[in-house]
Amino acid sequence: MLPSGNWAAHDPEYYQKFYKKWQAEYNAHVRMLEKKAVKGFEGADTDDTQEVDAAKEMEKAKREIKEREDKKALTEGDKGAPHAPRMNVQVCVFKLRSCISMLREPTGCEAGW
Repeated sequence: MLPSGNWAAHDPEYYQKFYKKWQAEYNAHVRMLEKKAVKGFEGADTDDTQEVDAAKEMEKAKREIKEREDKKALTEGDKGAPHAPRMNVQVCVFKLRSCISMLREPTGCEAGW
């Protein structure tokens, strides 16, 4: 659809040049396959390939897991339970209730919520 509302086909000349280019590349690739010149891994040495050592990767993953577990241990209390928050929740709840009942802006610890 054109902005005017009329229907018009896409520009065939524009898409035809891509079609011709892709068709030529495909045909060249097929001819190379027929000649058995292309096997699929010719560019592997020149590409951005990297060698990966599974043992090194495993050691790296173990270190990362240990670091995460150590960070988790900082926040755990006795017997693996998380520490209780360091604030008096009851006092804040009572202050909030009084603020609501008085219909005024909250102040103090409840203002940060």
